[in-house]
Amino acid sequence: MPDPFTLSVIQAGLENAAEEMFAVLRKTAMSPIIYEVLDVGTGVTDAAGDLVSSGAGIPTFVGVLDKAVKVLVARHGDAIEEGDVFVTNDPNYGGVTHLNDVVIAKPVFFEGARVAWSASIAHWGDIGGKVPGSMATDVSEIFAEGLRLPAVRLFRRGQPVKAVFDIIETNSRLPEFVHGDLWAQVAASNTAEGQILALFAKFGREAVEHAISESFETGRARALAGLRALPKGRFEVEEEQDDGACWRAAIVIADERFTVDLRGNPSELAAPYNTSREGAVTSSQMIFKALCDPDRFANAGSFALLEVITEEGTIFHAGPTAPQGYYFETRIRLFDLLWQCMAKAMPGRLPSGSFSSIFGTVIAGRHPDTGRRYTMVEPQMGGWGATG
Repeated sequence: MPDPFTLSVIQAGLENAAEEMFAVLRKTAMSPIIYEVLDVGTGVTDAAGDLVSSGAGIPTFVGVLDKAVKVLVARHGDAIEEGDVFVTNDPNYGGVTHLNDVVIAKPVFFEGARVAWSASIAHWGDIGGKVPGSMATDVSEIFAEGLRLPAVRLFRRGQPVKAVFDIIETNSRLPEFVHGDLWAQVAASNTAEGQILALFAKFGREAVEHAISESFETGRARALAGLRALPKGRFEVEEEQDDGACWRAAIVIADERFTVDLRGNPSELAAPYNTSREGAVTSSQMIFKALCDPDRFANAGSFALLEVITEEGTIFHAGPTAPQGYYFETRIRLFDLLWQCMAKAMPGRLPSGSFSSIFGTVIAGRHPDTGRRYTMVEPQMGGWGATG
């Protein structure tokens, strides 16, 4: 087995691969929401889809990529080949968020065996649907929100699947931009693939996989130490929303288990303010990480002690046809709700509530001189409260 110093070098190399993905994506994307707003996330998983390392970007996206890769593995299994690249944006097929957020993932093969995945998620400016920008507020089903890509193959053995490229570009009002952003994500995956393969070539498969396993154990151990320092018991909160609905959340903390209970919440809406179960899990992961191990990067081991309970057909576990275009308004509110659960039990440590809204402004139209379409999405973010 490799010594601790070698393990550390390998683990740092895997982290760097995810960071390099972010740098490439930011430098090569065409859309301002990617290269300026940084509405992206990058990561590396193992062959099965467990998160190994994550790059810069939106923290909530850290918990998306492994879920997407696991769906790809489940759907395609042994048919996955070297040189393949996959794409998904559908919350029902590993997309987790909304149709604008497109995941591109590439399997990494070493000596004929799949050993890892490089994956990224980025907000595309228009994915079809009834309005420019693909973020309509008056839809009642996901079908009106845009093109759904259900974890399909984008490249086969290194060659683009032209039909899928054509479908994507034909369904967007901004075909040049989605084309450029797509290739930026592919370039990011290729960059990470090269760095991952360099690690396997230098240290060998056994050493790299051992380093990944050790990083999972370290993530779990650090989370466990943080969990044991938290107050034990059941912490609940209920909050009436502007429409009169009551949202509920509970956190149950035991010595080796952190449970988020989201049962008893309102039914999903015939409006785009629902989130997928995986989205609720991601919010819970952020809370868990912030409380138990805020200083270290996240991997699969970081969340091994977390359990999330939801009920299908509710706003926090939307069904397959529910619209989710503005999922973020619900998910960011859920994060704040979970924060409230712990606030009274940990006075002085947690800040008060946040702005709790993305307040995204969508500006779209045609250039008066060229007739070219444009879409701009600008989040109007607020701040965090102070600690006591």
